[in-house]
Amino acid sequence: MQLSVRLSVSLLAFVLITLLPQTAQGQATTPRRFRAKVLSPNKVEVSWKEPKGDYDGYRVMYTTRPGGKQKVVPLSKQDIKLVIEDFDPSKDYIFKIFAVKGGQESKPLQGKLEAQRSNVETTQSQTRQSGDVTRENNEISEADDGFMCKTPAIADIVILVDGSWSIGRINFRLVRTFLENLVRAFSVEFDKTRIGLAQYSGDPRIEWHLNAHTTKEAVIDAVKNLPYKGGNTLTGLAL
Repeated sequence: MQLSVRLSVSLLAFVLITLLPQTAQGQATTPRRFRAKVLSPNKVEVSWKEPKGDYDGYRVMYTTRPGGKQKVVPLSKQDIKLVIEDFDPSKDYIFKIFAVKGGQESKPLQGKLEAQRSNVETTQSQTRQSGDVTRENNEISEADDGFMCKTPAIADIVILVDGSWSIGRINFRLVRTFLENLVRAFSVEFDKTRIGLAQYSGDPRIEWHLNAHTTKEAVIDAVKNLPYKGGNTLTGLAL
């Protein structure tokens, strides 16, 4: 009787040891390093790093909130990114990315892209149609007496500007006006004050270096022509 029990236990242990590795080997590992980058107001790119081991392709599932609309996109092994053409920045996007091998899926790589649109952006189209009076009310006027920074000290000033969609085009015009007034306060010359500027959203971009403009008028002209970048708000990456 004892011999029969021992044989049964040994046989069961052998079966478990044999089957468990086969299940693990048949399943793909999870993709890594989820990233999302807003390319335009209606387009976003989602990317990831390929999983370790063997796999056949991917299955990307994403859901929008509010609304709960879900889409599933199968991708080949060579595709490690997905561009969504009908992106709605006013909604949250929840992503699950699976690696597929045979008929099995890996555990999902999960990521979230939060809503980008601010209240300013949602009313932007209405403001554009409201006439010149409304647009003028959004401008920051320069005071008649102004202000000046009078110092013999040599200074290098680097300005970091948030150009993401959370600012909005109307507010970005106010940012330009503020920067013009700020630049007017300094004596911009090569051996006095030099001013550089970088703009960031999903990724930082140097608009001009410290030695690019050597006069106040040149810096002000660059500020007036500063383009609105748009994209995510990744302040930490910019710093």
